Amino acid sequence: MSALDFKEIPRANTGDGRQDTFELFARDFLLYLGYQIDVHPSRGADGGKDIIVIENRTGISGTTQIRWLVSCKHNAHSNSSVKPKDEENLNNRLHSNECNGFIGFYSSVPSSGLATILTNLKRQFEVQQFDHNLIEGHLLKSVEGLQLAKQYFPESLKKWTDENPSPALVFDSETTLNCEHCGKNLLTPEPTGIIVYWHSMTAERKQRHIKNIYWCCKGSCEQHLKAANYERGYIDAWEDIADLKIPVIFIKRVMMAINQLYAGEKFSEIAFEKLKDVLLNVFPYAARNQTSTESNRIDSLLGLPAYLGGLGK
Repeated sequence: MSALDFKEIPRANTGDGRQDTFELFARDFLLYLGYQIDVHPSRGADGGKDIIVIENRTGISGTTQIRWLVSCKHNAHSNSSVKPKDEENLNNRLHSNECNGFIGFYSSVPSSGLATILTNLKRQFEVQQFDHNLIEGHLLKSVEGLQLAKQYFPESLKKWTDENPSPALVFDSETTLNCEHCGKNLLTPEPTGIIVYWHSMTAERKQRHIKNIYWCCKGSCEQHLKAANYERGYIDAWEDIADLKIPVIFIKRVMMAINQLYAGEKFSEIAFEKLKDVLLNVFPYAARNQTSTESNRIDSLLGLPAYLGGLGK
């Protein structure tokens, strides 16, 4: 499913003053890719071109300049393909504008008939096509692309950002939680691994003593550290780091720590310092809106009777 709804860009056949928006978007998009704008969008007779851009290619023999004729077709509102009648006289248009390359910039896709015409056009000219999926792919892969998407697709990008969150810029440097066995950063590219809590109960079973807290990869790293940390009278509990970054679960964990301290539960010095490390390093990942997937996950987690192995309040 596409992330960007091209219907956010107004139709090109209206007279409300916004009919040039798709061409302006095409210009800004091509600038973002690195093209130089030679002829900007304009209203009125355009001689078969919407925009003309220049690409300078540097090779062993020097620099080659490609002059591209850009044709913009905004059919997203009708959901129709771009047909041969929409791109008539391509040879003449390229020759008359002294261009040696053609760029079809479309918010939908070319029809099979137009696709054949463009394939044949490659015998004489360079040809590129940008459909809605290719455009979206370019925009969502960089900070600059996301900024451009925000300008032309504000509603779509907000939804996409909510569902594809990145860490908040809270600290001067990127936060890390490195596996205590293999050293892997468990927060990037996506949070993974577990937080492990070793604790014991007093004889009256009224208070806990948290001896140690650490984080590691699941599997062999987890088993190695479990064997190294085992001590008679202590049991381990764990939670997924991916769960802890969910905003509601994160704040639940903070409140849990406050409740534990208020209840007089004991933390060893190392356990208390590591708890602070966990909360500080995971916080940038939780300081954001919640995704729909995470909302469903919350229902699952909060329904567990022994979430965090009984460490909860």
